[in-house]
Amino acid sequence: MSWALVTGASSGIGAEIAASLAKRKYNLVLVARREPLLRQLAEKLQQQYQVQVSVQALDITSEQARNELKANLAAEQIEPEFLVNNAGIGQVGQFEDNSMADYQRTIDLNCTALTALICDYLPAMQQRKSGYILNVSSVSGLMPGPNLAIYHASKNYVQALSEGLWQENRKKGVVVTASCPGPTESEFHQHAGSDQIGMFNRIALMPASKVAEQAVNACLNGKRVVVHGLLNQIMGLSGKWTPKAILLPITSLVMSSK
Repeated sequence: MSWALVTGASSGIGAEIAASLAKRKYNLVLVARREPLLRQLAEKLQQQYQVQVSVQALDITSEQARNELKANLAAEQIEPEFLVNNAGIGQVGQFEDNSMADYQRTIDLNCTALTALICDYLPAMQQRKSGYILNVSSVSGLMPGPNLAIYHASKNYVQALSEGLWQENRKKGVVVTASCPGPTESEFHQHAGSDQIGMFNRIALMPASKVAEQAVNACLNGKRVVVHGLLNQIMGLSGKWTPKAILLPITSLVMSSK
């Protein structure tokens, strides 16, 4: 069976993507910082789907950790055919409300680590002429976001990179897909502080399992982008076609505290 590497796999969308891939009989490399949660998930998926699972409790914002991951997989003779860049963080607030250290970690995880992992595993996929890369972007990547500006900017990077790589790899046997969820049932909102935004208490959050299934299906079917849910599709189109002079005040109001 083929192997899939999933970052941010300890909870939320990442854990559900791991389950979706296990259901398709992919062996799994689960990567996140919280080892107990990874081991719980590994045991569950092994029992439920009879797949092999390698647990890698690492902080991939560190170059040393990424090198350790690569060495560990080489030692286990694991060559991922499916790479899922799901790990991501953000901070709600006016730009001056958060520190540069916070913003640097967001950039390190959402942008640098994602790019580095693609550098690590894409060449082998191209050589085999077979592989999938699923980058979890966000509907936030389709528009600017006052009060969550760095997160939106980082996801815009993920979006642009993913779509560019999709085109580059069309004839090389590798699919690169950008998954664009909106508000989803996950721990992200508590960590980012977006649970304090009024909008998130007035709409139904999309189940992480539904986002995961749609994302995996889109990637396996060669899609460039998947935007999850009708509301998010409308938001994405609004971000593309609405003049910024109109869009920015509306977005700022929507992203204001409750």
